[in-house]
Amino acid sequence: MSLHIRTRLAAADERVTTIKIPPYEIRTKVFFMIYNMSTDNIEAKGFEFYEVLMEQYYPWFAQYMVMQRVCIDPNFHDICLMFLHKVNSPVLDMEIRKATYANCKILLRSDIIKSCSGERTLLKNIGSWFGKSAIQWNQDPSTYVDGLIPLIVK
Repeated sequence: MSLHIRTRLAAADERVTTIKIPPYEIRTKVFFMIYNMSTDNIEAKGFEFYEVLMEQYYPWFAQYMVMQRVCIDPNFHDICLMFLHKVNSPVLDMEIRKATYANCKILLRSDIIKSCSGERTLLKNIGSWFGKSAIQWNQDPSTYVDGLIPLIVK
Protein backbone atom coordinates (compact mmCIF):
# COMPACT_ATOMS: atom_id res chain seq x y z
CA MET A 1 0.00 0.00 0.00
CA SER A 2 1.40 3.38 -0.89
CA LEU A 3 0.20 6.93 -0.91
CA HIS A 4 -1.91 8.03 -3.82
CA ILE A 5 0.15 9.95 -6.38
CA ARG A 6 -1.71 13.23 -5.75
CA THR A 7 -1.01 12.96 -2.04
CA ARG A 8 2.67 12.31 -2.75
CA LEU A 9 2.87 15.34 -5.03
CA ALA A 10 1.22 17.47 -2.36
CA ALA A 11 3.85 16.27 0.11
CA ALA A 12 6.67 17.26 -2.25
CA ASP A 13 5.12 20.67 -2.95
CA GLU A 14 4.71 21.44 0.74
CA ARG A 15 8.40 21.05 1.59
CA VAL A 16 10.02 24.38 2.39
CA THR A 17 13.55 23.11 1.85
CA THR A 18 14.77 20.55 -0.60
CA ILE A 19 15.89 17.25 0.81
CA LYS A 20 19.38 16.08 -0.06
CA ILE A 21 19.16 12.57 -1.41
CA PRO A 22 22.16 10.34 -0.75
CA PRO A 23 23.96 8.60 -3.60
CA TYR A 24 22.50 5.35 -4.91
CA GLU A 25 25.05 3.16 -3.10
CA ILE A 26 24.20 4.70 0.27
CA ARG A 27 20.45 4.45 -0.35
CA THR A 28 20.86 0.78 -1.24
CA LYS A 29 22.80 0.11 1.98
CA VAL A 30 20.18 1.95 4.05
CA PHE A 31 17.29 0.08 2.41
CA PHE A 32 19.03 -3.26 2.96
CA MET A 33 19.83 -2.36 6.57
CA ILE A 34 16.26 -1.31 7.37
CA TYR A 35 14.57 -4.22 5.58
CA ASN A 36 16.77 -6.70 7.45
CA MET A 37 16.39 -5.09 10.86
CA SER A 38 15.06 -7.19 13.72
CA THR A 39 15.12 -7.11 17.50
CA ASP A 40 18.11 -9.48 17.39
CA ASN A 41 20.35 -7.17 15.36
CA ILE A 42 19.13 -3.72 16.38
CA GLU A 43 22.41 -2.85 18.14
CA ALA A 44 24.49 -3.69 15.06
CA LYS A 45 22.10 -1.82 12.76
CA GLY A 46 22.31 1.29 14.93
CA PHE A 47 26.10 1.22 14.71
CA GLU A 48 25.99 0.51 10.97
CA PHE A 49 23.64 3.45 10.47
CA TYR A 50 26.24 5.86 11.88
CA GLU A 51 28.85 4.47 9.49
CA VAL A 52 26.64 4.63 6.40
CA LEU A 53 24.51 7.78 6.60
CA MET A 54 25.79 11.29 7.21
CA GLU A 55 23.68 13.81 9.13
CA GLN A 56 23.00 15.88 6.00
CA TYR A 57 20.84 12.99 4.75
CA TYR A 58 18.76 12.63 7.92
CA PRO A 59 15.77 14.55 6.47
CA TRP A 60 15.71 12.12 3.53
CA PHE A 61 15.94 9.15 5.89
CA ALA A 62 13.19 10.52 8.13
CA GLN A 63 10.88 11.01 5.16
CA TYR A 64 11.66 7.50 3.92
CA MET A 65 11.05 5.94 7.34
CA VAL A 66 7.77 7.73 7.91
CA MET A 67 6.30 7.42 4.40
CA GLN A 68 7.63 4.04 3.36
CA ARG A 69 7.91 2.11 6.61
CA VAL A 70 5.91 3.64 9.46
CA CYS A 71 2.78 4.47 7.45
CA ILE A 72 2.71 1.12 5.71
CA ASP A 73 3.82 -1.34 8.39
CA PRO A 74 2.47 -0.82 11.91
CA ASN A 75 4.28 -3.99 13.01
CA PHE A 76 7.52 -2.12 12.34
CA HIS A 77 6.79 0.70 14.83
CA ASP A 78 8.37 -0.91 17.90
CA ILE A 79 11.50 -2.02 16.03
CA CYS A 80 11.84 1.45 14.53
CA LEU A 81 11.59 3.06 17.96
CA MET A 82 14.22 0.67 19.34
CA PHE A 83 16.45 1.51 16.37
CA LEU A 84 16.06 5.26 16.92
CA HIS A 85 16.82 4.75 20.62
CA LYS A 86 20.05 2.90 19.70
CA VAL A 87 21.08 5.55 17.18
CA ASN A 88 20.45 8.15 19.90
CA SER A 89 20.61 11.20 17.66
CA PRO A 90 18.58 14.25 18.70
CA VAL A 91 18.92 15.57 15.15
CA LEU A 92 17.47 12.39 13.65
CA ASP A 93 14.71 12.28 16.28
CA MET A 94 13.70 15.83 15.37
CA GLU A 95 13.69 15.02 11.66
CA ILE A 96 11.49 11.97 12.31
CA ARG A 97 9.07 14.10 14.35
CA LYS A 98 8.95 16.74 11.61
CA ALA A 99 8.32 14.11 8.93
CA THR A 100 5.61 12.48 11.06
CA TYR A 101 3.84 15.79 11.66
CA ALA A 102 4.14 16.85 8.00
CA ASN A 103 2.75 13.55 6.72
CA CYS A 104 -0.14 13.68 9.22
CA LYS A 105 -1.03 17.11 7.87
CA ILE A 106 -0.82 15.95 4.27
CA LEU A 107 -3.04 12.94 4.90
CA LEU A 108 -5.58 15.01 6.83
CA ARG A 109 -5.73 17.54 3.98
CA SER A 110 -6.06 14.89 1.28
CA ASP A 111 -9.23 15.20 -0.79
CA ILE A 112 -9.35 11.50 -1.48
CA ILE A 113 -9.03 10.31 2.11
CA LYS A 114 -12.84 10.26 2.36
CA SER A 115 -13.14 7.77 -0.48
CA CYS A 116 -9.87 5.84 -0.26
CA SER A 117 -9.68 3.31 2.55
CA GLY A 118 -5.95 2.85 1.87
CA GLU A 119 -5.20 6.45 2.81
CA ARG A 120 -7.35 6.15 5.93
CA THR A 121 -5.29 3.11 6.91
CA LEU A 122 -2.10 5.11 6.40
CA LEU A 123 -3.51 7.87 8.61
CA LYS A 124 -4.43 5.32 11.28
CA ASN A 125 -0.90 3.86 11.15
CA ILE A 126 0.83 7.23 11.31
CA GLY A 127 -1.48 8.25 14.18
CA SER A 128 -0.45 5.15 16.09
CA TRP A 129 3.20 5.93 15.37
CA PHE A 130 2.66 9.53 16.44
CA GLY A 131 1.42 8.42 19.86
CA LYS A 132 4.07 5.75 20.39
CA SER A 133 6.89 8.06 19.38
CA ALA A 134 5.62 10.85 21.66
CA ILE A 135 5.74 8.41 24.56
CA GLN A 136 9.20 7.15 23.50
CA TRP A 137 10.61 10.67 23.37
CA ASN A 138 8.76 11.59 26.57
CA GLN A 139 7.08 14.49 24.81
CA ASP A 140 3.70 16.03 25.21
CA PRO A 141 1.91 15.22 21.94
CA SER A 142 -0.10 18.43 22.23
CA THR A 143 3.02 20.39 21.23
CA TYR A 144 2.54 18.95 17.75
CA VAL A 145 -1.19 18.22 17.78
CA ASP A 146 -2.22 21.87 18.11
CA GLY A 147 -1.53 22.43 14.42
CA LEU A 148 -3.45 19.29 13.49
CA ILE A 149 -6.64 20.00 15.45
CA PRO A 150 -8.16 22.39 12.85
CA LEU A 151 -7.54 19.78 10.17
CA ILE A 152 -9.08 17.00 12.26
CA VAL A 153 -12.17 19.06 13.10
CA LYS A 154 -12.58 20.10 9.48
